[in-house]
Amino acid sequence: MDLGSLRKYFWVRSIAFRLHLFIVTTIVSTVLLVSYLDSRVSIRLIDSEIERNAKLTTSQLADDLSRVDAPAEPATIQAWLRRSMESESYIARIDVYRLSGGNVARFVTTSSSQTQPFAAAEAAAIRDSRALTIPGFQERERYLKIIVPFTDSSGIKSCISLIASLRQSELVGTIHTRIAYFLVPGSVLLTMVLLHFLFTKLLIRRFDRLIAAMNEASRGNLEIRAPVEHEDEIGIIARRYNEMMKQIELASRERDRLLDEQKTFNTQLQERVAEATREVSDTNQTLRQVNEDLLDTQRRLTRAERAAVVGQMAATFAHEIGSPLSAISTHLELMSEDKTISEDTRRRLNLIGDQVSRITSFVEELLSETRASLQTRSLVQLNRILQQLLLFLEQHLERQRVKVETRFSPDLPEIEANPQQLQQVFLNLLNNACDAMPSGGTVLVETFSGSDPDGHYVVASVKDNGSGIPEEKQARIFEPFFTTKELHRGTGLGLSIAAKIIRQHQGEIELHSVPGEGTTFTIRFRVPVSLPTASHQALGGKGKL
Repeated sequence: MDLGSLRKYFWVRSIAFRLHLFIVTTIVSTVLLVSYLDSRVSIRLIDSEIERNAKLTTSQLADDLSRVDAPAEPATIQAWLRRSMESESYIARIDVYRLSGGNVARFVTTSSSQTQPFAAAEAAAIRDSRALTIPGFQERERYLKIIVPFTDSSGIKSCISLIASLRQSELVGTIHTRIAYFLVPGSVLLTMVLLHFLFTKLLIRRFDRLIAAMNEASRGNLEIRAPVEHEDEIGIIARRYNEMMKQIELASRERDRLLDEQKTFNTQLQERVAEATREVSDTNQTLRQVNEDLLDTQRRLTRAERAAVVGQMAATFAHEIGSPLSAISTHLELMSEDKTISEDTRRRLNLIGDQVSRITSFVEELLSETRASLQTRSLVQLNRILQQLLLFLEQHLERQRVKVETRFSPDLPEIEANPQQLQQVFLNLLNNACDAMPSGGTVLVETFSGSDPDGHYVVASVKDNGSGIPEEKQARIFEPFFTTKELHRGTGLGLSIAAKIIRQHQGEIELHSVPGEGTTFTIRFRVPVSLPTASHQALGGKGKL
């Protein structure tokens, strides 16, 4: 098995692998997002705290320098400012500027540099008599410049400029990032261990034992039973499987007993016939043929009994699987509507949802195939049913580039049928016609009536000009689970269900197909003897859709 096949195997067939991948991806994304948000929030809070403290310190220093008893000598002010810096670790530098002769010049600084800086911000603060907060970035380090204007004891307009370093918040962000580097692999490892324990101990091993029991039964061991470990969904499936296998085993034993009795009866009958009619070879041959027909009838009866039990098993299995699939589909839709998830996660959710929808569709068709109850019938007009169905499918047929032509008989009699079941029959036939014409084409829907020695009948046909059905496959076209479509495009139940419904209505369905030219399905229904021709109720005529 190459790498591509292995990847396809794990992705398509292993639910545990897909859930592992989805949950681990979600946890890693969540941890990274929370760590990033925590880092940014921490940096924002520390920046705000440093800015608040810097403003308070600058305002306090400005108030102290404006007092009458404030020091006036630059050296004294410088020493006093440096003592203030020692008490606050975030302060990088403090400068005092004065307005002299229309120009602003630095008067005192705690920096060792004596170069006069360009003091445009300080001049603006002194001129407008308002405090300024200016963020900046220098040598890969962020800082805040807090400027507070004041008037000293001699009446000279001045301002104090404080540089507050934001190195502390950057350090906190770095620490949070490093912590996230340790949390991500740790969370992934813990999640993988927990998921492995969950799927291995609680699900996979139990499914393996259930599948092993099914494999043994398929090889002919009807006495094998699946272990029922817990009364959960898997336990219910195992219990129902055991009950159905018990019924199959009893039916098989009864079949063997009937076959043995039949063989014994045949042997005795052949001996008696041979003794009584040795000279009449033609009569003996006829009796032998009767015996063979009886044995063949018994075999068909046995197959019918086994098919009924298998149908019950399929219906129960489909019901038990359908309920969890419905819950999974609902939760996937809710998760996909969450606006906080990433596009990649949404794409994976949609992919999982598509697969769940495909399984749900198969389960619904399986339940439809195994449903044996007949629905209520009434007198219906076949033209009306077909016109309502074509109106319902109008948009779908236009998207498929399929043109529908109708030829409805205006004097079509009513028939006794269930309208919903007839709609299902013709819906399957029209969908098959669309699938046979992937590039578009024409479908002819026609109805007419007639009579024969057995009475009146109504005929409806659906004809397409698609690819047709190969001759070697036409004999099996109405068998359950047999399909001519590509993989994943059909389950093989549509025509089987349609044929079953037609038989329940005492009708007939025929197939005529020429490869490369098209396919025609013709359905014939008997008109009840007591009903006249309802020409005034029919919706006849020709048209195009």
